[in-house]
Amino acid sequence: MIHISKAIRSLHPDSEFAIEDEDINKIRWFLNQPSGYDFENGDDKESKLQELLTEVERLNQLNTANAYKTTRRIKYPTVTDQLDMLWHAIDTGTLDKSSDFYTTLKSVKNNYPKPE
Repeated sequence: MIHISKAIRSLHPDSEFAIEDEDINKIRWFLNQPSGYDFENGDDKESKLQELLTEVERLNQLNTANAYKTTRRIKYPTVTDQLDMLWHAIDTGTLDKSSDFYTTLKSVKNNYPKPE
């Protein structure tokens, strides 16, 4: 789950801030406060909160869409192990869909498919 602090970093990467309990009312700006975030001086807090919540939702959707990549990366054998499996398949003349190299990678792809 993406938090407001990550949305702020996404929208305002040059800003430096601290936020307590993910509460928009508890943001302390240290450097490069974005315009429109000075709530004590009458800036429109509701529109900025909506901007942040919209960014949180966008980042959550992106995170969900790409979660399979992270899972696959963890589940694949190391590159060293993959190269070893590939070398053995070539060496024994079994570099086809029945080789350990192919079946191992195919299993990960099948278990963690790309979302449609």
